[in-house]
Amino acid sequence: VGLAGAGLGASAAISPVFHDVDEFMSSPTAEWKRPWYVKNRELEDPTVELDWSLMYRSDGIWTGQNNPTQDFFLGAEEGAKRRAAAAAYSANAVKTNQSGMTLRDRALSSGNYMYPITFMGPASSTTPESLGVPKWQGTPEENSKMIRAAMIHFGAAQVGMAEITDRVKTKLVREYDKDFTHKKYMFEDVPKGYEGTDKL
Repeated sequence: VGLAGAGLGASAAISPVFHDVDEFMSSPTAEWKRPWYVKNRELEDPTVELDWSLMYRSDGIWTGQNNPTQDFFLGAEEGAKRRAAAAAYSANAVKTNQSGMTLRDRALSSGNYMYPITFMGPASSTTPESLGVPKWQGTPEENSKMIRAAMIHFGAAQVGMAEITDRVKTKLVREYDKDFTHKKYMFEDVPKGYEGTDKL
């Protein structure tokens, strides 16, 4: 127990602490700085050999928790009561520009929770207008730094883009999002994506 406690204490001591999004955007994770010996490679051409025939799409259904799961343990009434109290506190904090609870801080925090979002876009979202505050405006450089730092904060190893090839479709993209109620991701040659009764 003593060694474990010491290890945790050491980790906490060296972990970066951010007080607001401005500090977050100034962190090293906001930019991709690679050493000279790191070369760019295509997504399907890693430095080790892969037997692609052994890979398959995972279903991804049972990979997270949501409000129904919390309500199961706390009870629906208690769960709703706690969520309402948290929402009221957050709404007041963002209006008063409370440190760590500003509009941008709230946007960063909201990314830690599961929302009904698909590739079609958010089904619902709290907007700056609904909170009674103006939209945050930044330069393209500031925006890219903030998005990159946020994605790494949420667990992304790196942030980049890749072409959606047949191999990506059949090997690297999971079939479902979290939760057994979600629809299967399908790829079709259509001009515009859509959401059907049993697929996305």
